[in-house]
Amino acid sequence: RDITLSEGYSTADPTGATWTLHGSGGFPSRRDHGVAAFQGKLWVIAGIQETTPGNSRTLNDVYFSADPTQDGGGWSLANSVAFATGGLYSFGMAVHQEQLWVISGVLVYCSRDGALWSQVSATGLSAYSLTVAVASMGGLLWNLWTGTSNSGTLCSVSVDGMQWESFPDLFPSPLSSFMVARVGANLVTTGGINPLSGVFSTMEYSLVANPIFPCLNVSCPKGEYKPFNATMCSAQGCTRSDC
Repeated sequence: RDITLSEGYSTADPTGATWTLHGSGGFPSRRDHGVAAFQGKLWVIAGIQETTPGNSRTLNDVYFSADPTQDGGGWSLANSVAFATGGLYSFGMAVHQEQLWVISGVLVYCSRDGALWSQVSATGLSAYSLTVAVASMGGLLWNLWTGTSNSGTLCSVSVDGMQWESFPDLFPSPLSSFMVARVGANLVTTGGINPLSGVFSTMEYSLVANPIFPCLNVSCPKGEYKPFNATMCSAQGCTRSDC
């Protein structure tokens, strides 16, 4: 049996205490993959399949199910070669502006149907970034990531997935491998590990939809702070396009 799994569980229990197994084998076993609900279907994307210790391969496929709770999960293959740059793992995934988005470092892909993917020419993302989580909130696409130099946890935001703004020191200390979920008008992160100390975190942080962060442009006429995007910045009285 593979080291990685292909099992699916669901729960209707509001306490999250009771889960039901819906079979396995509907798609190749994997880990470090992406899962999202989109257009009435559940999507499983890419990841790593590990058959024996040290024997693994990066996956480049897309599977979907309109009813994953049925016997066997009802999974179908949508695309066996989804991403032009090759297989992906440990990436972020979210639904934004009626499209499904996948972000892995500086690689940004989007899809209108979940099966066919287009690479987006993105500016403002660091070549040294490791994407931890992606979410959509407040009309913005959020990319939470850590630097390869363990420089801290950073946040990049974009309206259209093409032009990005980045802000450093998202948390009091560096954090990676955390989970994020949208709860009302906030993004909430839980858990993770400090990549410098190796200590696991039990902290929970929340990010509001439209925060004000330090301005990266020292000549900004508004002074110390600016909103996240140009529309909000203009509303605050700042007219510079690069501010």
